Amino acid sequence: RGAQLGRDAVSAPGLAHWHDAVERVPTRALLPIGLGGESTHPNSRAFLGDKLLAGAVALAMCKANEGRSLGELSELQSVATSNRLLYDELQTVLPPLVDAAVCSRGASQTHDVGTMVEAAVAAVHAAGGGEQAIAELAAWLVAKAAEVGSYNAKGVLLERNGAVDSRRRGGP
Repeated sequence: RGAQLGRDAVSAPGLAHWHDAVERVPTRALLPIGLGGESTHPNSRAFLGDKLLAGAVALAMCKANEGRSLGELSELQSVATSNRLLYDELQTVLPPLVDAAVCSRGASQTHDVGTMVEAAVAAVHAAGGGEQAIAELAAWLVAKAAEVGSYNAKGVLLERNGAVDSRRRGGP
C-alpha cells in the first residue's frame, strides 16, 4: 500500500511563501517546554494549528486527487499530518528553528516537533494573510507523504495477509 500511495506522487512544490511567513514568527512563540520553551502557549496554539493544517491538507489532497480511494486519502492525510513526518522534515519545514539551540536540546521527541510545527501554522494564520503560506505547506506535506508511503507497518503487514500475534510470557 505504501508504494500505492506514492504511485501518483507529484514533485513537491516550493515553500517560499511558508518560509517568508514563518520567519516573522518569534521562536519563543513556537518552542514547547520539551524543546526549551518557557510556557505552554505553543501547545495551545498547536491545538488550532493542528486543525488548520488538517483542513489545508484535505483541500490539497482534493485538488490533487488522482483517483485515490477513500482509504488511500485517509492514510495519506494521516502521514502528511503525522508528527513523524514533521520531525523527519523539520529542517525543511522550519529552518529558522533548526539551529544549535534546538538541536542541542535533543529534538528527539517527535511529538514536541509536531507541536512546534502546528504552533507555527497557528501563528502564521493569526498574523493574517497566511492562507497561501499554509496551503503551500499543506501541498508540500501531501507530496512528501505520497513519497514516504505508510508509517503504519502493522497495517501494511495485515493488508498483505501477514499475521500479528501478541502473547505475554510470564506475569499478568
